[in-house]
Amino acid sequence: MISYPAQIVERFGRYEGVAHLASRPGVELWKAWDPYLERFVIVVTLPGLAQEELYRAGADMESLLEARLGRKPSKRQILDFAPPSAEAAAFFVVEYAGVPLSHGKLLKD
Repeated sequence: MISYPAQIVERFGRYEGVAHLASRPGVELWKAWDPYLERFVIVVTLPGLAQEELYRAGADMESLLEARLGRKPSKRQILDFAPPSAEAAAFFVVEYAGVPLSHGKLLKD
């Protein structure tokens, strides 16, 4: 396990947020380091997502994300998911393909 050598701005479970990339109501994007796999990922937080909303969505995560993003989610592979807790917002992790998401590509309408 190798921690990211630069400043860690935010933590999302095991993921080390190193740069805030974009946000819109209900969604935030972070570039993060995965110290176990030693690679960058994108963490997508879903602030305000209630447990009840997650349970209603069930296995249909794509519909939940479409409702949050206002469009179909990107084709990036979802690697991990954490439900909301008392301490943190729900988030999911997608692969980082080296494409700069700072322009809001994942959030673009």
